[in-house]
Amino acid sequence: MKKLLSMICLTLGICVLASCGKPANTKGSTEKTTSTPEVTTTVVTEIIEEPTTPEAIAQALDKELAIIKNSDDGYLSLVGAEGNAVSEENIALYKAMLPKLEYTLGEVTITDETNATVNATLTTVDFVSVMLEYYTVTMEHQSELHWDADMSVFAEMLGAEDAPTVTTETIVNMTKTNGKWIISTDNKDFSAALLGGV
Repeated sequence: MKKLLSMICLTLGICVLASCGKPANTKGSTEKTTSTPEVTTTVVTEIIEEPTTPEAIAQALDKELAIIKNSDDGYLSLVGAEGNAVSEENIALYKAMLPKLEYTLGEVTITDETNATVNATLTTVDFVSVMLEYYTVTMEHQSELHWDADMSVFAEMLGAEDAPTVTTETIVNMTKTNGKWIISTDNKDFSAALLGGV
């Protein structure tokens, strides 16, 4: 009798456990089942084209000049691509003088859909005057054996609070590349004005 009673309890236990499982999804079932949705990521590669308007071109130039003036490596856009070799001495000179750059932008002339010019007035350190002063100081200390006339002295003079400045009116050539307005590489007068007459 005990064996029979044990078998009945065991069978009931198995039935109870089996009823706790997930029910099979049958056609007549109204119970909803949930599944995890598949997540997909879409990368947008469309280039947003800047408009060919005087306002957009002036804004693009203002942005580029601000980068040249304010960023630690803004001088790289001035001398060319980041891959170009730039001496440590020149880096020190750019970093000393470019933060002093002040500018106002004037009339924008659109030549065609990808070329424009912007009248600009640039005020920056007078490189030529500081260079002449540097040579004068160098000559005065020429007889001193331990005086080192390296470029760091010149960089300090360019970055001095009272360094002389020069204001130049120039024309900046802008070009549209990959939908963005940038300063053209064909800008000798602008580069000379930016570097204080060099």
